[in-house]
Amino acid sequence: MPQKAVELAEIKLKDGIGIEDLMAASQRLQVEFLDMMKGFIKRELLQLNEREYADLVYWESQEDAQAAFNLFTGSPACLEFLALMEFDESDPAAGVSLYRSIESYGTV
Repeated sequence: MPQKAVELAEIKLKDGIGIEDLMAASQRLQVEFLDMMKGFIKRELLQLNEREYADLVYWESQEDAQAAFNLFTGSPACLEFLALMEFDESDPAAGVSLYRSIESYGTV
């Protein structure tokens, strides 16, 4: 049985982008992309400060996470989400890490 995976994407908003912009693009990303991906479990958007966030996405397996990642830049909703962020355009995966879940505690 494959082990679950957790994807962590660090987000730093571009100057002039607010939380309202992020939330609208995040909702579109959720509905138009993630909700349709095989193995998607749930997602949490976390705030560190006004410009820095983290996106946690839970997957049934690392293979499911990788398959979604491979399709990410082909989705208009994903590109809209990316357009709000500062990142190295030559390496969009630079701020994304994929972890294998080895244990889970609690029900939340």
